[in-house]
Amino acid sequence: MIELLDFFISIGKWLINFYIFNLWILNSLALIISGIALFFIIYLSHRMRVVSSKTEKYKEYVKGVDVFKLKMNQEWQKVLKRLKIDGDNQLRAAISSCDRILFEILKEKDISGKSMDERIDNLTQEHVSNLSELLKAHQVSERINKKEELILTSDEARNIVKIYQQAFKELGLF
Repeated sequence: MIELLDFFISIGKWLINFYIFNLWILNSLALIISGIALFFIIYLSHRMRVVSSKTEKYKEYVKGVDVFKLKMNQEWQKVLKRLKIDGDNQLRAAISSCDRILFEILKEKDISGKSMDERIDNLTQEHVSNLSELLKAHQVSERINKKEELILTSDEARNIVKIYQQAFKELGLF
């Protein structure tokens, strides 16, 4: 029994000596592993846009710029460029983009609903004076998105975009 106790004591002394002798190696290894883990956390956060999506909302307070309006205005400029280009696909893309912009605005304005249809149904004349025209424009956009057969002239497309533009103004985008 005493021999077994001596054996465990000798193992304990050996482990303590080993740990003390190799402490700097273990500390260095722990530091390297922590550094690698931190690098991957930062890298993956950046790739998944975890940090940037949360900070964008606060940039407007710091810089005095409304980031949401800035992005939506950039999208609106793309719509205007598409209208200048002749072609059925460009006109359809312009209308679809207007519908996406409207969805983002309604989401930002906390108009309740999960889908675009639900959000538009929750709009009133107080929000948008051309609500009935906006509903028709949205229906055209849905037909475009479903790739239904739709004959659309450039004048009709421009009128639909004007309907969206009026709604954007009334919702405070411009």
